[in-house]
Amino acid sequence: MEISEISEILKTAGYPVNQSGSYIQTAAIWRAGNDPTSVVVYPKDNKAKDFVSGETFDIGELFRRVFSVPKEQNIEDFLKAKNFNVKIAATPKESQIKQQKIFDS
Repeated sequence: MEISEISEILKTAGYPVNQSGSYIQTAAIWRAGNDPTSVVVYPKDNKAKDFVSGETFDIGELFRRVFSVPKEQNIEDFLKAKNFNVKIAATPKESQIKQQKIFDS
């Protein structure tokens, strides 16, 4: 999903959007937040981080919160009904850091 598509969806929902390079900052209006830098969206990683609540979630969950869409409803179908033809990527798996085991002599 492109950064411009995410910005457009958030602006349509009435969220303040500040695009800075490869990420977007916005407010968490869904939880009555008003700080325009409290949520950062990283489109490349398909993640959003709410720095006030400490939560990290995928972009699909961000749109669920923005539009108050229940978990049972498909978020892509909901956005398509709002004339946004977007494909939300699956949440990427986090790779584990491999380290060499060091044993006491």
